[in-house]
Amino acid sequence: MSSDTLTTAGILLITVVAVACGGLTLLTHLARRKLGYLDNPVRRGLWTGPRW
Repeated sequence: MSSDTLTTAGILLITVVAVACGGLTLLTHLARRKLGYLDNPVRRGLWTGPRW
């Protein structure tokens, strides 16, 4: 394999793992209804979508 292929594979591996861990963390916070997490208006606004 060329070094470009290995670099791309490494970047993809790190990205996929980071996205999966972030999604799991978010799902855990929402499922456990962690205090203060859903009370934040900025976080709540992320889930409501645009209000046009």
